Amino acid sequence: MKSELPLISVVITAHDRKKYLINAVNSILAQTLSRDIIEIIVVKNFKDQKIDEYLGREGIKNIFTEENSFGAKLAIGMKVSRGDIISFLDDDDSFTNNKLEVVLRNFKDNADLNYFHNSIQEMNEEGFTVRNMDIKKYQEHPIVLRSPIEDLSSLSKLSKFRGDWYMSCISIRRNSFISFIDFIGSTSASLDRILFIISLNLTGKIILEKGKLTRYRMHQSTTGISSEFDDYCNKKKAFFRRTLNSIKAAESLPVINNISKQYIAFQKVHNEANNMLYDVNSERLHRAGIFVSCMRVYCKLKDRIYLLISFFILLSIISPRTVIFMHYLYQNSRISF
Repeated sequence: MKSELPLISVVITAHDRKKYLINAVNSILAQTLSRDIIEIIVVKNFKDQKIDEYLGREGIKNIFTEENSFGAKLAIGMKVSRGDIISFLDDDDSFTNNKLEVVLRNFKDNADLNYFHNSIQEMNEEGFTVRNMDIKKYQEHPIVLRSPIEDLSSLSKLSKFRGDWYMSCISIRRNSFISFIDFIGSTSASLDRILFIISLNLTGKIILEKGKLTRYRMHQSTTGISSEFDDYCNKKKAFFRRTLNSIKAAESLPVINNISKQYIAFQKVHNEANNMLYDVNSERLHRAGIFVSCMRVYCKLKDRIYLLISFFILLSIISPRTVIFMHYLYQNSRISF
């Protein structure tokens, strides 16, 4: 007999990388929810006999595409999905076995919930958890906010708890976002921020679940670590430029309210600052101007990440290479656990 529970679609995207994909899929197959209410969709730009045969045996929708951008792959998965709820998963991450159960419960208990975000567990390249927290401890007090968000205090709370960060932590109500599918498909970077911006303007609820239901893999592809210092800087600058372009494009969305415009302005400062930190040739006067902008955002949003960025900018005025190297060592220590 067909289940009366709403179907959850999990969209997994992969670009070139094959190493972790089956592990990501297996984390969905191991969910505490019944398999017959979970739809798994893999969108990737490669064919691999072993992987494709495995996906076929498990009844997984396997889509090959020549599209290079992350947004295009995401849009393809969303278009073919049949679920009332869509959860996203990067190919190198995984879900804890109760994640979809928690997601489903929240969407069932909140008929007007549009956007759900959970916290992460960090794991190293081999899949060993770096910090294993008690998930149940953090599930007791989720943050629930009603959108459209129209005040800075609510935006500050969402920002402090990183409700705008990381696709593998995000689940959405399909019908609320499907009208934005063309814009999503045209966006090449920072789709987490784009979905978050859209959610700020929808009528309904946003829930931030503090439970660490996503396992985030730390490795060279996620941190940009490489043996060449200049190559590392160039990768970081390219990433922040792509992110900045995506954020600027969001200004054209028809649903944008004043809080969303402020969030976009804050994100532009954030990414301009990060891009500048990795540009050793940036002039001191420019660094000073970005420092002032970051401090203004901090005073409005009270998000300490802008205070931290401001601190690094001050250090970079004295020695830009030292700041980059400090961050390089920090990232390397995280993936060498």
